[in-house]
Amino acid sequence: MDNVTANSLSAFSSASQLLKAGVPIVFHEITAKNGKGITLIEGTGDIHLSPNAVYFVSYSVGVTIPKDYNEATTILSLNNEVLNSSLSSNSNFPPGVSGNLSGSAIVNTKTGPNILTLVGEFGETVYDNACINIVRIA
Repeated sequence: MDNVTANSLSAFSSASQLLKAGVPIVFHEITAKNGKGITLIEGTGDIHLSPNAVYFVSYSVGVTIPKDYNEATTILSLNNEVLNSSLSSNSNFPPGVSGNLSGSAIVNTKTGPNILTLVGEFGETVYDNACINIVRIA
């Protein structure tokens, strides 16, 4: 069966990561890759996207709510600019409790380098079982 898209990537990390706000979540394993328009160096959080393209991006990640906060938040960032439509937040769990966050966005890249990351926004948070899926749609 032929692939539906010429450019797609899925990456995963089961490792627990204690990260400060704004530090990219690291993906340790590419689970599926098709084409050359999306590049991830395993063990980093930087995902390079081709310029002048449109992508659909979805993610999910396990979190442990920081003890100094009452919520955990994740958001996609393109070239260090947050993509507000991808925001996922959970304030229903007390500090120290685990939960899951997921989000998605349509991403339009510009001319030049385009680096996509998934970051947290509050304090030190433990992330695990992170998964991201990216498909070029135009």
